[in-house]
Amino acid sequence: MPAATSTWASLFSVYYHAAFRERQLTHPASLPGHVGLVALEDAAEHLGSVLEGAPNDLQAVSHARLASAHLARHGHPERAHPAHRTAVLALDAAFQSTGLPSAMIGAAGAGQRYPVRNYAVSWAYENRISDVIAGMDVQRPLRDFRKCLDPRRWGVDLPMTWRKTAPLVGLPMDRLDDGVVDRAKNRAPAGFGPTPFFEHAVWPCTDFEISSYRNLLVLEIHLPTSGNTLEFRYWQRECLTATFLGAAPFAGGIDVDDGFGRCRKLGGGWCRLEARKRSRFSLPEGPLNVAYNDLASVWLLMFIESLVVTGTQLPP
Repeated sequence: MPAATSTWASLFSVYYHAAFRERQLTHPASLPGHVGLVALEDAAEHLGSVLEGAPNDLQAVSHARLASAHLARHGHPERAHPAHRTAVLALDAAFQSTGLPSAMIGAAGAGQRYPVRNYAVSWAYENRISDVIAGMDVQRPLRDFRKCLDPRRWGVDLPMTWRKTAPLVGLPMDRLDDGVVDRAKNRAPAGFGPTPFFEHAVWPCTDFEISSYRNLLVLEIHLPTSGNTLEFRYWQRECLTATFLGAAPFAGGIDVDDGFGRCRKLGGGWCRLEARKRSRFSLPEGPLNVAYNDLASVWLLMFIESLVVTGTQLPP
């Protein structure tokens, strides 16, 4: 296994290998050669070593729980293809050796400060449109989620995924460069009101970016200091540019992009954290578009699950 192989690359490879047969996605051998999926055996070795080296690390624990649960859903050893069965068993053994439960529920333990329960995920993929919804209950105050549910902070708090985020005064119809965005007034109205919003997002996964895109969105934010719900929603106004697997950028390239993040009180000190995202890459046209959207759909499932699982344990 190359030394540069990342945890994200290993986790993504687990997701893709486990799901491609059930979902009838592009076979790994037919993906573009520079995708660089990690073999299941190497993914097992890498993720296991990460856990052994940092058994109390939040991200390591979250990745272990996600991979273990995902294999249980889509690649249980009894159902795994014979060529993958040994690797699936080895990967599951790496997780179980840390004492982590396969199901993402239970009291706070290694890498967790807050108890969680009732994890649920829905993954739809039709007409190349991916639609992922994930949610989990967590025992902690609602106010703890104000920062993580504010998209205006993502460019600072989550720089690995968001290179830049900026509320805009208006929605210009020309294709902006990032310099224009830098000069925009970084203000947005409080409460539930539509805010023009720019994002430059990347999807890191293999040894380079799967995708990078620049979007104009319409954002609604509801983060009251009192009440029972914190929430944001967004809709795409225009995709400015998009690139996939290092190709030259397209003018446009995404024709579906909307979703929400939400946390609501349940009672007894519990809250439910939920996230949803729908997306579709419209460019490039032709056979590659199917493979690109297959990859993007699996990445989106992994990303939304990771946001929710990790989000329940983030500092306030």
